[in-house]
Amino acid sequence: MAQQSYKKFVASAATATLVASALIPVASAASVSTSAFTDVPASYKEAVDFVVKNNIASGISETQFGISQQIKRGDVAIMIAAAAGLNDEKAPASGFSDVPKRGALAINSLKAAGVINGKTATKFGFEDNVTRGEAALMLQKAFKLEAGDTKNSFTDVSDRYDAAVDALVANKVTSGINDKQFGTGNNIKRGDFAKFLFALKDKIEAPAGEATIESVKAINAKTIEVKFNKAIDTEKAKFELKRGTVKPTVKAPVFSEDKKTVTIEANTALAAGDYTVTVTGISDEAITGKTTVAAEKLTKISFLSEVAVINNDDIIGKVSAENQYGEDITSKLTTASNSNITVTASKGNGTNSIDKDGNLTVGGAAGTFNVDDKVVVTVVDSVTGVTATKTVTVAKAAAVESIVLGEIKTDDEELAKKPLNVANMNANAPKYYVPVTIKDQYGNTLKATELAGVSVVSSNGSIVKTNGFADTKNGTVIKLQTPTPTATHGTAVLTVIAAGTGKTANTSIVVKENSKLDTVALQTPSTVLKNGVAAELPLSITNTYGEEVALKDVTVGGNNSNALTLDTNTTINVIGGTLKVEQDYLNKKAVLKLTPSQKNVNITVVTATGKSQVLNLTADEAPVVSGIKGVSEDFVSLLANDVSLSTDLDTAVEFVDQYGEEIAAPTFDATDATNALDFTIKPKDVNNDVTTYTNGKITASTTAGTEDYEIILKDATGKVLDTKDVTVSVVDADKLTSFGIDDLNKFYTGDVSAAHDQEVTIHGLYNGKRVEVNQDMVKDVSATNGLKIAANGEYTAEQIVTDSKDVASTLTVLVANKDNTYTVKKEVLYSDAAPVSQSLVTKYDSVEVKGGVVQVPSTELNAKSVVPGVGTASKLQFVAKDQYGVQRVGTDYNVIVTNKETTGTFDSDGLGSGFIPADAGKSLQLNVRIDGLLQTVKVIAGS
Repeated sequence: MAQQSYKKFVASAATATLVASALIPVASAASVSTSAFTDVPASYKEAVDFVVKNNIASGISETQFGISQQIKRGDVAIMIAAAAGLNDEKAPASGFSDVPKRGALAINSLKAAGVINGKTATKFGFEDNVTRGEAALMLQKAFKLEAGDTKNSFTDVSDRYDAAVDALVANKVTSGINDKQFGTGNNIKRGDFAKFLFALKDKIEAPAGEATIESVKAINAKTIEVKFNKAIDTEKAKFELKRGTVKPTVKAPVFSEDKKTVTIEANTALAAGDYTVTVTGISDEAITGKTTVAAEKLTKISFLSEVAVINNDDIIGKVSAENQYGEDITSKLTTASNSNITVTASKGNGTNSIDKDGNLTVGGAAGTFNVDDKVVVTVVDSVTGVTATKTVTVAKAAAVESIVLGEIKTDDEELAKKPLNVANMNANAPKYYVPVTIKDQYGNTLKATELAGVSVVSSNGSIVKTNGFADTKNGTVIKLQTPTPTATHGTAVLTVIAAGTGKTANTSIVVKENSKLDTVALQTPSTVLKNGVAAELPLSITNTYGEEVALKDVTVGGNNSNALTLDTNTTINVIGGTLKVEQDYLNKKAVLKLTPSQKNVNITVVTATGKSQVLNLTADEAPVVSGIKGVSEDFVSLLANDVSLSTDLDTAVEFVDQYGEEIAAPTFDATDATNALDFTIKPKDVNNDVTTYTNGKITASTTAGTEDYEIILKDATGKVLDTKDVTVSVVDADKLTSFGIDDLNKFYTGDVSAAHDQEVTIHGLYNGKRVEVNQDMVKDVSATNGLKIAANGEYTAEQIVTDSKDVASTLTVLVANKDNTYTVKKEVLYSDAAPVSQSLVTKYDSVEVKGGVVQVPSTELNAKSVVPGVGTASKLQFVAKDQYGVQRVGTDYNVIVTNKETTGTFDSDGLGSGFIPADAGKSLQLNVRIDGLLQTVKVIAGS
């Protein structure tokens, strides 16, 4: 079992999911407060709290944990299995006769996991005390503890316990009873074993499938943080944030690296109120957490400088503001839009203001302000009462004193992984930027709006072309634009010049030449190469940067031919076959497929740099029908002796090729008249009167008995390749004394509905096996409790009131057979409750889609429907069935498209349209609702 850190795997005993186990089961964790234990000294308190609150163990009474009492082997096993998450309901029985029911799950599980053995083959020693050495062995195996280079120096540890004690010491579980002794043979006490488990708390794993919310809180004005007790499935988890009935518009949730924490950010600041987070998809039922969010409010105003600089007749200083989360909300000090903000000064004409960037202007007239004047400035928010006062010194106008340039960057994670080359600069220049920090003589950092007279130039606009300064979340940056007139590679020098002071700074940016494919190494397929059968051809690609290149990232030309091009400058040619690159967008990879057309296959690769490789392969013969596997499981081989009953053998035969793999059936030659690879069927005894045979169909006669048929497979020369005997039995219906009623759905009695019509049919039983019989043997069908079925067994849906309840009914079928009439009964249900979908599944090509994502060729998306009964059916189908087992069809389904990257889409009835070749690799999410059920699948468009 993979161990993972899990410091707190249940919030409280009430929500614990581990199997609770008490050494002496007197009190449960739910009913005991550990503070009530009178025998727990401070040195044991943390450990006892941990095992009790997490339902690993409980006290021996409401006031005693039993710190000094010894532990039995059975109770230690129960505790370890719970703590290590090893309890397995499917584990085989241990075979120990002395294990009571309360310990069976744990001991079965630990033995299956190789953690424990018994004292003997049949005795575990459930009631025996446990020594410290035995406890070390069990803990080391259960938690897979490694010792590394640690070697214990205890004198009482034998070879049997040496590795386990090393592991416990290395993981700081214990350091022994003293410097020289581990206490290997000493019986371990309850308190000490609690300490052992507490020391392993970071390796204790949460129970699979059970997730709980540990906390919900607002971490800033727009963001809610949700913490879970364990890592959760980020693909399945669905989040809903609500304040009462209001659902704020939120961005996609962001998960922490350990997947235990998620942040949900709203598009705007959260209104004050109680918020509920509901999480579905990670447990059987929705789990919720709540928090109260206070309205965002101003809590702090700060002056950012000791000086205010002269600007014409005014002076300008800098201020900032923070909310209760410590976030910058300086823009909310803007006096032009916030009438609650007032600015007063001890000098000036009173026309004071603050702009959105925190620039505080104290208005004056000619001669009002002189250098070194002292001015007291006060900013007040009348709503919150927050104020800030500063005595600033009037200083000369700001001028550029220093310029520092950073390295070229991009915030696009995928682009950042790619080289800075001509192609990426040409396509994504606006996504790159160069950080720049420009300060004035007072140490203030100047923003782009304050950089009058500051310019930036590039030494070569064909390599790097600038687009001025901008203020961003990353600070002030130099923006870039697409190089002109023709993008090229090389080194460009960016120089920033402050005209007023003459200050300059520069940085060099190297743009690489576009990479080319340097080597393409083909390998022999890992599977047997067969003529006409596509096989994966492993390959590895490196470019001129020395980087490995994934085939999915290469542009492919000439697909499904004998000549492929990769990135337009590398060729792969094949003689004796065809090549095709198949894109697997679901798993984000591509594979090269070779389909041989002759025995000897020659593949030649020549890369853009002139490197080449020749690979010679030999293909085995194409798969052909070579043998008879048998007949399908649903072939009917028992018939009653009635000439109206028959079974088809020709369509039930299954075949294999020369490699032993199942293969499509060859032509059926009913009369064995042609010389071709085909098969025929013949009775083994032409005089047998048990059955008759015509063109693959075997029909019963009135005579009971058995008849053998031979399936004969021949090649084109008439040579017999394989034969198979099949026995068909005809049972004397007069001797059948046991009958059964075929399975039926619940009967719908709410209204006339042809889709819910059914027919009651029977079968005979001969030696416990099913026998096909003539339904004319059914002489009467009746039902109790008001269910109406015709005497011949036909049920036509009609209204019978049940007030939406299920009503039990007993079907009685009278079967007349020779001189006897048999009564066959079956319990069924009927109801007038309106048909409502009880299940909704997604299938592709009749196979259920697992994992919530599927890749579908565009041919199965355009002009095809993903719900039954609407237009031409796609291989992708959302299928719902009602409580009567009937498939729902038509416009009852509601299809909603979200997260759409593709050009193509689906209407609300499930009909697809507009998909184009460029959609390959792009996705959309289909959300299908019917009768309150929801099925969500991410669909990736294939090529």
